[in-house]
Amino acid sequence: SDADVEALIRNLAALPEHVDISVGCMYYNVCTRMIAASKAHGYAPGAMLHSICVDNGNFLADTGADDGRYILGAVNWHENMQLTGDVTGWSAKQYADLYRANYSATPPYQSAAYFAGGLALLRAIEDAGTLDSDEVAFALSRLDMDTFFG
Repeated sequence: SDADVEALIRNLAALPEHVDISVGCMYYNVCTRMIAASKAHGYAPGAMLHSICVDNGNFLADTGADDGRYILGAVNWHENMQLTGDVTGWSAKQYADLYRANYSATPPYQSAAYFAGGLALLRAIEDAGTLDSDEVAFALSRLDMDTFFG
């Protein structure tokens, strides 16, 4: 909730020692609220690393360019990664371009992960030669393939 985010940031801002880095694993709406609360309460660690946030296309608009520009973020996947899939032959960039053409949006890492997971299941079913779940699970456990996700 907003109250929880405000309380957390107030407590961090009140610490007697300077915080070198603040790391948070959170969803987008919590991330943007934390950045706003940090500004409001003067909380300014040496660095902020937040999951999910920075790869969202609206991030700078939602946080304000000055407030969001220096937030660090880890991403699970990005279309510029030099990865190519065995099944489709697509690069990460080709997948992203096809996604954009169909959905008029930049693909989030989740879409690439789910698509790659589907390809892995397809390959495991082919390798097992059956739809029997035990045999498919065994084939998945032995699977060695490349995808545009990794």
